[in-house]
Amino acid sequence: MSLLAAISSSRRRSTVAYDADAASYFAAVEAVSTISATAKNAANAYIVGLKAASLWTLIHQLYLYAGPNTLAGALVKAKGSGTRVHNGFVSGDFSPTLGLQSSGTKYVNNGFLANSLAANSHSIFVHSSGGLVISGTPAILSGVYSGAEQSLLCLDSYVNYLSVVGRAFRSGTYSYASIPLFNSALTTFGSVMGSRTANNSSSVYQNGIIKANNSATVTTAFQPYDISSFCLNTSGTSRSEFSADRRQVEIFAQGLNDTQAQQLHDLTTTYINALNY
Repeated sequence: MSLLAAISSSRRRSTVAYDADAASYFAAVEAVSTISATAKNAANAYIVGLKAASLWTLIHQLYLYAGPNTLAGALVKAKGSGTRVHNGFVSGDFSPTLGLQSSGTKYVNNGFLANSLAANSHSIFVHSSGGLVISGTPAILSGVYSGAEQSLLCLDSYVNYLSVVGRAFRSGTYSYASIPLFNSALTTFGSVMGSRTANNSSSVYQNGIIKANNSATVTTAFQPYDISSFCLNTSGTSRSEFSADRRQVEIFAQGLNDTQAQQLHDLTTTYINALNY
């Protein structure tokens, strides 16, 4: 074999055969940023794992804040339609391994509408390297920038309404007497998820483990407002968010059950660990 042929053969052997959806994501990132081979391999394995667990088809929107090498790349969607637009973020808010951190008035308009989610089957999953500490009412996982509270998709603190300090997954309007509560502050260096699997069934998960569930019934349909992530001012007088939120992964999906919640957490943790290069 000639030297040229040997080099050509070696290059062919070293070419990674990425999953088609992963390859499309990498191409979109590389149109605005750079992404390392390590991050590509981690994201490819993550997407393949989501497909093997039959989770990929349930996901509407997938954001991999960690992985790309710049803020612009971190705002590219790994799955989902619509263009993301950020307000106020700077390069110092971003790390390829730690993800994106909000403070003050910074938020991201995600480019898809709340009413594109089924009111009786939806979930929001966030994996954070900085911890998710609930403060304020509501503490927003994601929401609508219009400030229409009936369309918020968030975790709430109900100290003003109940005699206990509770945490709930809110989506739509419901009776305060029928919300899924657990009586401890939610602090996690990992994942938190709210999931609705039926019109009258809502659950909260921490690191894949169910923390609370109840029959919080949706009584108001979602509105056609752009869903945003990070800090939102919902009332004009109060602003609240997760106080240590540095997001690495964010997912909007159909309503996920207990088994799927654990699978999603485990796969995401494996992905994040693979980025520590």
